[in-house]
Amino acid sequence: MRKWRGGEVRTICYFILAMYVIWGCIALGLVQPLILIMIGANIASFIFAFTGIHVIVANRRILPKEVRAPVWREAVVIAYSVFNGLFFLATMAKTLHLL
Repeated sequence: MRKWRGGEVRTICYFILAMYVIWGCIALGLVQPLILIMIGANIASFIFAFTGIHVIVANRRILPKEVRAPVWREAVVIAYSVFNGLFFLATMAKTLHLL
């Protein structure tokens, strides 16, 4: 990517940021703002559930035992991931009229 832009990566980042802003302005006109907040919260819930499990798996595979987090902290991260995962699944089931 640096070769393509001559070492200047900021242009690409600003372009992507501009696309997000444009899409946000378009999305505000499509639906109610509360629905956009609910979509954002549901996406964040999925991301928190996924990254929590990913952190546990990555730490167990990569880190040596001496520097790993204690088991109780891993249990808290797993509980938090399950909590967010359940909210994500419940919201998706309600949205898709499965409940």
